[in-house]
Amino acid sequence: MNRNLSEAKEGIESKRQSGIDHGVYGAKYIYDLSGKYGPNGRIVGELLANVICYHHGGLPDAEDFNGDSPLLMRLQDENRLTDYEQVKVAFFKDLQITEQEIEQLFKKSVEEIKLLILKSSTGSEAKNKRKSNFVYLSVHPTN
Repeated sequence: MNRNLSEAKEGIESKRQSGIDHGVYGAKYIYDLSGKYGPNGRIVGELLANVICYHHGGLPDAEDFNGDSPLLMRLQDENRLTDYEQVKVAFFKDLQITEQEIEQLFKKSVEEIKLLILKSSTGSEAKNKRKSNFVYLSVHPTN
């Protein structure tokens, strides 16, 4: 095995063993990106950031009993994100995908959520009376 590749693999393994929280890095990237796309972008950003951050399980409520967001608390914890810029560079290099390609996919997601919001409204009067662009979606079991 190439010496540099071997050293890189050892570095990754030591990071993995040291408990690097890859989910929070991905969630931060998507959440930061979502800020460029207004309220609908934030809806998509929060949905995706939660999925990414908690993809191994343990999805928390959107808010705790104090009204705080467990997701946002994790994303604002500086100790969890010490190598954020390095991880971001490595991510795009390893996957051979550009930030522009990720942004294009994100924009498509924002357009999809806009359509979902429009479909969920009951006409232009209801849409105009809305104070918030946020939509609460729930899944009900079918009998």
